[in-house]
Amino acid sequence: MTSYPANTAPRTFSPNSAEVIEISKIIEKLSNKVHDLSLVVNGKKVTGAGNKIPVFLPHRKADQYALVSLPSEKQIREALENSLKVSTEWAKTSTTERAAIFNKVADLIEFKYKDLLVAATMVGQSKTVFQGEIDAASGLIDAIRFNSKFALDIEQMQPPDSEVTNIVLDYRPLEGFVYAITPFNFTTTSAILSSAPALMGNVVIWKPSITAMLPAQILMDIYQEAGLPDGVINLIPGYGPEVSEILLADENLAGIYFTGSTKVFRQLWREVGNKLDSYRNFPRIVGETGGKGFIVAHSSADRDRLISGLIRSAYEYQGQKCSACSRAYISRSVWDDIKDKLAAEINSLKYGQIDNFKNFMGAVIDQTSYTRLSEVLRSIAADPEIEILAGGKANDEIGYFIEPTLIVSNNPNNKVFSNEYFGPILAIHVFPDDKYEDILGIIEQTSPYALTGSIFSENEVVIESSLDKLRNAAGSMNVNDKPTGAVMGKHPFGGSRASGTNDKAGSLQGLLRWTSPRVIRTVSNSTTDILHLHQL
Repeated sequence: MTSYPANTAPRTFSPNSAEVIEISKIIEKLSNKVHDLSLVVNGKKVTGAGNKIPVFLPHRKADQYALVSLPSEKQIREALENSLKVSTEWAKTSTTERAAIFNKVADLIEFKYKDLLVAATMVGQSKTVFQGEIDAASGLIDAIRFNSKFALDIEQMQPPDSEVTNIVLDYRPLEGFVYAITPFNFTTTSAILSSAPALMGNVVIWKPSITAMLPAQILMDIYQEAGLPDGVINLIPGYGPEVSEILLADENLAGIYFTGSTKVFRQLWREVGNKLDSYRNFPRIVGETGGKGFIVAHSSADRDRLISGLIRSAYEYQGQKCSACSRAYISRSVWDDIKDKLAAEINSLKYGQIDNFKNFMGAVIDQTSYTRLSEVLRSIAADPEIEILAGGKANDEIGYFIEPTLIVSNNPNNKVFSNEYFGPILAIHVFPDDKYEDILGIIEQTSPYALTGSIFSENEVVIESSLDKLRNAAGSMNVNDKPTGAVMGKHPFGGSRASGTNDKAGSLQGLLRWTSPRVIRTVSNSTTDILHLHQL
């Protein structure tokens, strides 16, 4: 087997550096233009015949930066027909050929388009420069390179030979097309979901979020430049129900690769279940959905590491990560030590325009998100069980800004510990030092989600016991570090329960879902006997 790729180090963007000067120019250029975004079918950009959707900068809500033309029903069907038309030839390509194409994609991003993808992600998704860098540059490059390595490793996973029998696993793609549905918050996720099935020989119809169409179209350009044959990945913007109504009704649906809300994923699963008799195969359904990431701090926790972990995991990218820490359970002695410092640090966090690199946060993604989170803050302020220690306000005068908010509740069963808000809101429950074991049981049962969690303790016995008791509470458990920030290729990511199917995107396990292996058995010395010995 070949060696693993080296992880790409994110750039630091030191003040007044050449990196800052260059990317600032691209941010300004992308922000001051209305980008015409629409379908990419069979390698060609096609203007959608449906509604025209204006898209505005989240941090400057009056400034339009994109116009997305939605497809007509006819155009969606044409894209589907094109995908199926090219599927046979693409399935015949070798894993080595496909891996070479996607390694070229990673090279193009690293050496030619890194700044463009980072800037596009910052502009459209209102990310700080570091959040853009770890998403649209280092994380994305690593995801594609490691997936290419994993695909080659899978091909080498073969049964042992015997003296007279040779058995080969032919890792075929699925029969039909894969429907990839990607969210607004991670360009890396968009790249994984659109490219991983294609890497395994499948054709993909990719529906990105309308608010993430700019980096999506840049990725499509890069795929084409790297040599991906036209039509292997077709991009169709649109609202989920309208696109899904057509694609989920087709007998050739081979799989759904989804990242988004638990509610939508359940709807998709239900629709597929209701149509099972109409499909040629049982579609593979892979999804990563909601989360209610947690931190639990034992009395032995390192105070400073805990403060950093709480702030970075709760407020980076405005809490708009399914892995974000939105609930924390802290022992009384620890809380007494960190309460004032934690609140002061949160109150000092700067937020605002993404071209000011001193800001820790940008804006939430759109008006819908802002309105929902504003209502959550109003509900929290009116709740007698809750005390607001920092933040708690919303302001949409310029952009969709929500203050980083810290709240405390003595009731561990308050809805703030179970509801997913997908915003910069961290709820704290303080428990007596001698009730640590009890709080583990509460954590395990409080939320329907099971995506990420962290344990802060300097006691090895406590850590081992906590990992055992929280065995099913998170698909990604961290010790003495924040629950966000999986390193691509080294840290398989995914959760179970209401957080998804736990197929670990960006890993060998995740790629296996997009194959339908065929066993080819060759026998060199077959018997000519008819009866067995005991029948003679």
